[in-house]
Formats: sequence, C-alpha cells, structure tokens
Amino acid sequence: MIAKPTGVWLGSTRVDLRTASLLGAGGEAEVHALPDGRALKLFKGPTHPDLQLFPEQARAAAGRLAEHQRKLPAFPAGLPERVIVPEQLATTQRGGGSIVGYAMRKVEGAEPLLRWGEPRRIASIGAARVVEVLLDLHASVAALHQRGVVLGDFNDLNVLVAGAAAWLIDADSFSFAGFGCSVFTERFVDPLRCDPSGSSPVLVRPHDRDSDWYAFAVMVMRSLLCVGPYGGVLGHSGSGPAIAHAARPLHRITVFDDRVRYPKPALPLHSLPDSLLDHLRAVFVDDRRGAFPVERLHELAFIRCSSCKLEHARARCPRCTTTLAAPKRITTRGRVSCEQLIAIAGQMLAAGLGDDGRLRVLERDHASHLWLHCEGRGRQLLSRDPQVACASWVRPWAETALIWSGTGLVRLGEPGRVLVDVVDHEPVAACFGERRVWVSGGRVSTDVITAAGVSHKEIGRVAAAGQARIWLGSHFGLCLYRIGALLIPATFDPRRAGLSDGHQLPPIRGRIIHASACLAQTQAWVVLQVQQGARSRNLVYVLDSTGRLLGACEAEAEQPEQAWMSPSSIEGAAAIGSILFVPTDAGLVRVELVGGQPCVTRSFPDTEPFVDAASVLAIGGRGLVVVNREGAFALRLE
Repeated sequence: MIAKPTGVWLGSTRVDLRTASLLGAGGEAEVHALPDGRALKLFKGPTHPDLQLFPEQARAAAGRLAEHQRKLPAFPAGLPERVIVPEQLATTQRGGGSIVGYAMRKVEGAEPLLRWGEPRRIASIGAARVVEVLLDLHASVAALHQRGVVLGDFNDLNVLVAGAAAWLIDADSFSFAGFGCSVFTERFVDPLRCDPSGSSPVLVRPHDRDSDWYAFAVMVMRSLLCVGPYGGVLGHSGSGPAIAHAARPLHRITVFDDRVRYPKPALPLHSLPDSLLDHLRAVFVDDRRGAFPVERLHELAFIRCSSCKLEHARARCPRCTTTLAAPKRITTRGRVSCEQLIAIAGQMLAAGLGDDGRLRVLERDHASHLWLHCEGRGRQLLSRDPQVACASWVRPWAETALIWSGTGLVRLGEPGRVLVDVVDHEPVAACFGERRVWVSGGRVSTDVITAAGVSHKEIGRVAAAGQARIWLGSHFGLCLYRIGALLIPATFDPRRAGLSDGHQLPPIRGRIIHASACLAQTQAWVVLQVQQGARSRNLVYVLDSTGRLLGACEAEAEQPEQAWMSPSSIEGAAAIGSILFVPTDAGLVRVELVGGQPCVTRSFPDTEPFVDAASVLAIGGRGLVVVNREGAFALRLE
C-alpha cells in the first residue's frame, strides 16, 4: 500500500497532515481541520490507499487532478456568501507545485439537507424552518446563475444546513468558464439530460440552469414531504413489461401516478397547497423547466391541526376533517393484537429501553418543549428550550436525555459536556439504558459511576481517528472504522477495557453516507448506504460479538422490494438472538441468516395498520413494542 502524503503547503505554510484532525472523507476527497479554524479539502490521488483496489477509480482521480490544475486557478470571484469557495490553494511544494486541494471556510454545527428528508428528523425541525432554509438556498442558486455558474451535481449531500442557512459545498465541481461537470447523482439528475432508452438515468447532455432547478424541486419535495418524486412502490397491472424502480424517472412515473403506493411515513401530498403541488407535478410529470417560482415558497403558511397534529399549508387538514376518535386501548387485526402503552400528542423524537426494561419515549410538543415518557411512570418535562427540542441528535438516557449540542454531549439537568468525534456531521456516540459510550480522538470511552461521582474510562483506541462510528446494545458494543477501502469492526464490553478488532469486512468503494446498526445479545446487524458514483447501494453485514462476519448481502438503495435493508429502517429495528424484526410500510418482517445471507424469512401483513417504515421497535418486558407518531404499543403476534 502506498502511503498518503504527510504534508501539503498553503502558500509558505506547511500543513502536517499527521497532526491535522480528519473532519470527513468522501469518495473523491478528505477534509481536515486547520489550526486557523478553516478546513482543508484534499483530493484523493490515483495512489491514495482508498483507491488501490479499484483501478477505474484511480484513473478517474488522476483525470480530476489534472483538470484541477487548470480549473481551480480560474475559479470565479464574487460568488454568493453561502458558497464554500476555495480560499487558498494547497500545493505539493512551498509557493507552488501541483494543486492537491484548497483551504476553505468550515461550517460549524451543520448537517446535510439529506437528513431533512427523513421522517424522524423532520419531526424535530418544523415546517417554517424548512421553508426558511429553502428560501436561502433558492437565493444562492439564483445568484450563481447570474454569475454564469451551473452547480451541476446538485444534491442534498452538497447542501449543509446550519440554523436557517443553507451552505453549498463541493464548489470545485461547479461548471464555469468552459469547465464542465460530468458527475451526477441519480436521485437528482434531470431526466431530460439523460438517455431516455436507458435502464436507469445516465447523463448524456451537460448540466444546465434548468437541471439545477430540477434538482432544487426534488429537494423542496423531499424536505417538505419526506418523499422524492419517484418514491413509493409502483404496482404492476400485468399489462406490459414491469418497469424497474431505477427507470421510473425516465418514464416520469412519480408519486402523482395512481399506480404508485405512497409511502406511509411521508407527509400527505395534500399537506401542501395546490399551487405548489401543481408546479411539482408539472416539473416531474410534464417536463416543465425554468427557475423555481420563489413565490410558491413565500406563500406557504403552515398551521398545525388540533386533532391529528399534522403541520399543513391548507385551509383544512388533509388527514382528518374534524376530530379524530380516541384510539382504542386494545385493537386486533387478524392474528395480531395491539395494546396502547403510551400516548403522545406531539412528535416522537426517539425511543429506547432503560435498564429496568421499561420503554422511554422522547416527545417534542407543539411549543417545542421536550418531554420524557416512561412506561408506567407517566410524562416528565425535561426542557423548555426550543433549541434542545430541535437538536439533530437526542436520545433517552436513564431518567433524562442525552443531547448533542454541536460541540459535545450534554446530559440534561447536569453541568458539563463530553467532547466527541463527529463523522458526517453526526456525533460518534451511543447509549443503551443508563450506559453511554463515545469516541474522541480515536479513544473509545464510557462512564464509570461510583459513590464519589462519575468519571470517564477509556475502553480502547481505534487506528483511524475521525473515521469511526459506534453503537451499543444490551450485551456488547460495536465500533466500525475505515482504513483505506477496508472496514474494521471492533467489538467491546463497556464494563471492561479492550477492543476486539481482529477481523475485517470486504473492501468497499465510495462514500459512506449513512450507517446504522442493531445489536442483539450475540449478533450485530449493520447497514451502510454507500454512494458509488451516481448510484447508492445498501450493504448489510451480520457480525458476531467478536466482529467476525457471519453473512452479508447488498442491493440498490431505495429499492422497494428490499425496503428493510435501508439504514433508516435498521435504526427502527429490534433484534433478539439471531432474529431481526424490521418495520416496513407493509408491516413487520423477520430477517434471519439463511445460507450466510440475510433475508426475510417471514412477513406479518396483519401488523400493517400499526407499523410503518418510520416506526421504532423495542423488545422488552412487554415483548415486542412499536413506537410511532401516536405513541407506544405492545404487539402480540400469534
């Protein structure tokens, strides 16, 4: 393996990469922290360790570096404030040499707009803030077009949200001054720019202003409805050949089509006014192009239904007409009975089991107060601070909540915070019951509670600081870190020192954009969503408590037939023994290893009225429990 460079130059200043903290890594570049508060983006060259096993990616990296020698010096000045532009070129020699990256502004406390399209995250944000961010993003896109710049590969991973500001990153891929952009992302590429006879979108014509506004319309829909234009499941009528999910954009088969089953966790289409829906339908069905009409965003006025609590921008609630009947305490369907344990009137943020086996649910009410529901103990107010209730990462912990403040972990009601690493704008921390673990500077740590108070204990260290993720279950924990193209699972017992990292997973290529895991007593189910060029795939691994690989499978992301394989579904799953239960829009499914491959071994269609893909499952003293927007319910499966 060829070693990475140990240093680069910013003018006459040398940056030692061995001591610069890694902020993040993608398929084409790494981002490091600079001592002056900025960030350093370094492009991966053809000899980078991540690319050694993938010759085609190495050749592409060489081509990008060659173009950057001409493109970056020609980068336009005077771009909008929200664009993270190259401020200083990084070179291989003092005052010159080959361009290998650039220094740029670092956006603190941000998260990708991608997360705002997830039902569990949108519950803590509120529609008014979403509209603010979309308006801010609209202004930046319009200003870039006035400067003759086309964004090109415009997608929700390249938009970072901090407060009400939308920051545009990866500006080096913009089209300007005769330099084009050949890369694209399937979920956002304009089908008018693609080969109409393909089996999936493939860019054959250059990006332009219209394709930027097409991508913006996709972001509007995902952020306000939690579903993209080609979400849902297409039914097959039997007349004519079946159309693959990936080909639906080329045939304009959208969620507006009667043949498509709309996803249950998404907000109702008609929570938006007809004027905005008509424009979205015209873009995605009728190929209307041009600048997105900003007045469609300005006229949005959201209210909350007093009955079902849905936020909508219409004269009447699309989900109900007057008031909803009070839910029955015990409901049955077929061979399934459902008993309500906890009722919530606001928005469910997170759920988990305590050491006593009781379920705990965090709720954000409509005044942005944070409440904790504990099964059998009622409801407790934790915070009146709206910033706490709207935090991007919040978990129930013991009798309170653990919050990521953007700079550290905070236990509500107690002073102080714990500094943790951040990977892909999320804290590297986990909790289960009354125990928590985290990674800071590559050190895996936990709490030690004694009569003298709480102290911190180091469990072990990982070899790749800034590239680790962590999860905790009832019996063991899992830390997954990446070295080049290799993934190393390190398991541990939080009560003892030491990591077990003697195994490795098969090499992967591309950028990990979402990772989830569900841990049982002796097994861990891990799902990674990896962006590989224009397309993303879901990789599933089943590990034992030592990190040994027991089985694996993969599928194209957002494939309706494999809905259980998404990281968001695994976030809501529950495991016991060698069995994984996963919530889907069609009800619960049971997943097991069969011949070394994870697959669905049984479906429970009678659970469909009580479960959707955004539900959270738990297995505790009451058996299998499902938590959704209405509360927590014990399910009995016959």
